[in-house]
Parts: sequence; structure tokens; C-alpha cells
Amino acid sequence: MTDPRMNFFDAAAPKIPPRILCIGMPVRDLTFRVPGLPARGSKEHASHFEEICGGNALNGAIGIVRLGGRASVCGPMGDARETSSRKVHLPDTGKLLEECDAILTESRCAEFCTDLCVEARKRGIPVIVDVDRAMSLREGLLTASSHLVFSSEPLQETAGTPDDGEALKKIAKLTPSFLAGTRGAQGTIWLDEHGALQQTPAFPVHTVDTLGAGDVFHGAFALAITENQDISSALRFASAAAALKCTRFGGAFAAPQRAEVEQLLSHSPAASAAQSNP
Repeated sequence: MTDPRMNFFDAAAPKIPPRILCIGMPVRDLTFRVPGLPARGSKEHASHFEEICGGNALNGAIGIVRLGGRASVCGPMGDARETSSRKVHLPDTGKLLEECDAILTESRCAEFCTDLCVEARKRGIPVIVDVDRAMSLREGLLTASSHLVFSSEPLQETAGTPDDGEALKKIAKLTPSFLAGTRGAQGTIWLDEHGALQQTPAFPVHTVDTLGAGDVFHGAFALAITENQDISSALRFASAAAALKCTRFGGAFAAPQRAEVEQLLSHSPAASAAQSNP
């Protein structure tokens, strides 16, 4: 006979946040703060200088943790001349995928992480790829991923067309992965399960620093996927997190807390739902 008290304790116990493995190359960001964008050919004195850690994976991991998830970071470190992707070997696959709820990686890491992503997909683990450079249409990550989120220019370059929507549809013929393209203030364009174009509007904010905003977007999106949010909600969640990051200086260290994102989502009807046929 089941003890009803056990059900109560199970329900009351805190849930363990999802853990996302972020694979990428850490970098150093040198940031200068100026009162305004200098006109062409002119100069402007910086009022502040700061050197902070950065890189797609590390920034994404910071965003994930700020939003209540757990993150691990894996990737090459050191002089670029000594850390060619051809020389990089990731740690043991079993160890990396242990307690792993999702992988977030960047397209430039394809050479040394594709095999790991293939194994992750076999285990039913989502693989979210931040595509910030043009990909080959024979790229292994096209099929070793569950979600491909392109920046606009790499999307067009990959598909060989200047139209974001047509580019997504062309790439969709080559992969079963979810496809989306981020376009800054113009929001995010994506294909639904029927192959129809949809758009998630951006949140209007006063922007002071975009450094790391795209990485925070990808981290938030990956976290939302592990939480089983539907695609539309996951993209809104990611857009809100990226928008809030843009309102303050500090790269990914300015990524928002979960409560801030939820507050923006609940008070911004302008981005309350995806729009069809952008």
C-alpha cells in the first residue's frame, strides 16, 4: 500500500535544475564605454575600460545559471596557434553526457564536437547549435542537432540566398532539426512543425550594450527546451532574456535573473505571441 506521505514529500522536494553542457572557445573581451557612436572618421574618448571573459559557450553558460539552470563548460583554451580544432579532443563521452540534459555548442566547434552530438542525439539529449558562421550544406551538425539557431548573415550565406525565410526552407530540406534565424531588433524567424514561417517579435528596450546578448539568447533557449517549454514560449523566453541583457553594460555578466525575465514576459503584450507569415 502506498504511503500518501511519500507523495507529499516527493511533490514538496525541490526539483534539480537541468544541466546543460556548453561547448565552445572561451575568449577575452576588451570593452570600452563611450558616450555615443563616433561619426565616421572622428574619434571619441572612452570613459571606461574593462577586460572580461567571454565566448559563446561561456556567455551562454552564465546566462543559463542566472536563469536558474546548471551549466558545465568544455572547450579548448590557450594560444590559437596551439589549439587548432584539429588537435582538440574532448574528454570521455560517457563522462560529458552524464547527467546532461542538453548540449549547447557553436558551429565553429563542429570538427571536435560532432561525434559527441551524434551520441547525445542517440540518447535523446537535445543539441542546440548557435550558428554564427556559414555552414557547409554537408556539415555533420545539420543532422547531429535537434535545434539550429542561425544569425541572419550566416543563415543567408549557408543557404546562398538573401532572404531569411527562403534560406530556412532550403536548409529544412537537409535536416529534421528545428530551424530559426535571429535578426536583432527585427525578432526571430522560424519554421513550425508544418514548415510554415513564424516570427517571434523582439522586446523593445533601451539598448546600451549588445555584447553577449546573442549568447544569452541561446543559453536561455536551451534552458527553456530542457524545461519542455513549447517552441513559441522558448523563443519568447530567450528574446526577453537577451533584451534585458542589452539594457546594461558588462557582456554576459549583465545577463538577467529569472524573475526579471518573467516580469518582462508578463508585462509586455507587444511580444505576447508569435506572428505568422513575417
